[in-house]
Amino acid sequence: MLEQGFKRKKRMIFPEGVLGDVPYKVIFCELGEEDKLAVCLSPEQATLRHKGDRIYRLSTLSFSEAQERDSAGSVKDEFFTLGSLVKAVDFKWWLSDIRKILEPILSSPL
Repeated sequence: MLEQGFKRKKRMIFPEGVLGDVPYKVIFCELGEEDKLAVCLSPEQATLRHKGDRIYRLSTLSFSEAQERDSAGSVKDEFFTLGSLVKAVDFKWWLSDIRKILEPILSSPL
C-alpha cells in the first residue's frame, strides 16, 4: 500500500473473535486527496480462513457513511464498522461457495 502512495493513518489491534479466529493487526491508510482508504488486516497468528494479509479498498466517504449508519445516531465506532464490513465480505464469499454446491440440488426436480 505504501508503494502505491498510501500513507498510514492509524494502527489498531482487533482481538480474537472480532474479525476471525485469531487477533488481527489492522492498519488504516489514506491516499492523499483522492478520497481513497485502504485497510490492511494482518493475522497475528496462523489462521485457516485465508493466507496472508487481507486488503480492503474503499472511498473514505463510503466508510464514513457506513460508520454513520452503524452508529444509529450515536457515536461513530470504526472498530464496530470495520468488523461489520469484514463479516459482510466473508458472508458474500461463503454465499458464493455454497451456491455452487446448492445450485444442482435446488435446480433438480423433486
